[in-house]
Amino acid sequence: MIKDFLYFYQGLVTKVYDGDTFTIDIDLGLSTWIKGEKIRLHRINAPEVTGKEKPKGIKS
Repeated sequence: MIKDFLYFYQGLVTKVYDGDTFTIDIDLGLSTWIKGEKIRLHRINAPEVTGKEKPKGIKS
């Protein structure tokens, strides 16, 4: 099964765009990092913090 090959990694959030999108640096161990990885959460739709949805985005 694919579950047997899943791992957990620590990460540091470096920037938050809105309620469902952010950038993280991921620690892979042994001094190896993935930096600036943009993440968008699946099945979560937060209002944008720019454009015409800005008031709703800031409120959320």
